[in-house]
Amino acid sequence: MHTNTLNLTEGPIFTKVVRYSLPLLGMFVLQLLFNAVDMLVVGRFASSTALAAVGATTNLYHLLVNLLVGTSVGVSVVAANYFGAGNIRKLNETIHTSMLFALIAGVVFGIICFFLAEPLLRMMNTPQEVIDKSSLYIKICFAGLPFMQVYNFGSAILRAVGDTWRPMLYLIVAGVANIFLNLFFVVVLKHDVDGVATATVISNAISSILVWQAIPKTGSGIRLEFKELRINPAILKNVLVIGVAAGIQGACFSFSNVIIQSSINSFGAMAVAGCTAALILEGIAYAGSYSYQQTAISFVGQNYGARKRDRIIRSFWWCMLLGTLIPGFMGLVFYSFGRPLLGIFIPESEVIEFGMQRVRIVMLTYALIGPLDTLSGALRGLGRSVINTCIMLVGVCGIRLIWIFFVFPYHRTITFLFGSYPVSWAITCIPMAIYLYVIVKRLDAPRGRI
Repeated sequence: MHTNTLNLTEGPIFTKVVRYSLPLLGMFVLQLLFNAVDMLVVGRFASSTALAAVGATTNLYHLLVNLLVGTSVGVSVVAANYFGAGNIRKLNETIHTSMLFALIAGVVFGIICFFLAEPLLRMMNTPQEVIDKSSLYIKICFAGLPFMQVYNFGSAILRAVGDTWRPMLYLIVAGVANIFLNLFFVVVLKHDVDGVATATVISNAISSILVWQAIPKTGSGIRLEFKELRINPAILKNVLVIGVAAGIQGACFSFSNVIIQSSINSFGAMAVAGCTAALILEGIAYAGSYSYQQTAISFVGQNYGARKRDRIIRSFWWCMLLGTLIPGFMGLVFYSFGRPLLGIFIPESEVIEFGMQRVRIVMLTYALIGPLDTLSGALRGLGRSVINTCIMLVGVCGIRLIWIFFVFPYHRTITFLFGSYPVSWAITCIPMAIYLYVIVKRLDAPRGRI
């Protein structure tokens, strides 16, 4: 029988790491490119003010949704453990519990975030000239949160069983739809940020429908039926123990970025627009780090379920190598060609110079993000999400906040502000590596929950 699953507990490790990670890499890059089209349409066909309005919402949006989205990590780990152990009954219970939770949580959280958006934007010192547009944009995006949550959870399930190709294909379909919808709403109907946000919601709905229908076609006895949607409290607890920790980590990362964004906002709308364009390049470079973090989660998760210690170690090192080299190389490319690339999104030279100040600091040191993310992914795959989160929060977030509140005021330049990123990455890698080493050494001991 045909199956879309990929057993990561057997066969050549390097080949499967590459086979698994390439769609993830492509998916993340495509997502960023589609987001870049949003920025391009806004910057070229609307105004730099509209671009700044969209950019001013980025970190706040991630802050508010990361707690919810992060729970998909728990789904991926628990599902990978059950699949690696060959327990299809528990895997199906995980699928139905997770997808129902995604629907409920997406609706509830979307409503809460809708009403919090504008007050929080004002607290972030969002420039007055963009506050109304920013508020409108982010509120429309929150209306589509249930769709985004279903896609994230569904993709996490597919990744857990080794299927990374279909989530990428569905993202391509939704992304192409988003491009045409952007052009239709902004260029044809002359809408502003509301048109871009509406296009995003519709494309999220398309991707969620596609991933939902894909799960029961995966094979290997995997099911997803509306009549079987119910919460298994024990499974949901396992998902949330891992996922909420990952979500808190992501939310705290976003919180530190919100604080940084508030500092950027104080330099004016031009700085906001320039850094928004630079974030597009940074996001594309991050694709390598993200894809191998997710690869580490699934490889370690499946092999942890199958109790194969040697494959855990070997797959981790391949993920570490590739997850360091790729973002490092892409960072150097963007560092070298940053100015003409930024010019694609916004024509004003002052805006480009603000963007280059971020590119010069962050892109030149981007190889540091790979080891940090791979270490975190391996620990999550082993179910060690809580201490992993604590280390990341104290290291990355703590260092950034100390930098902003106690160091930045004495060297108040936007370039010095961005120095908090590579410093926090480098320092946090050390305790993460020590913790993973200790856990791996103990893998032969009797374990608890799978």
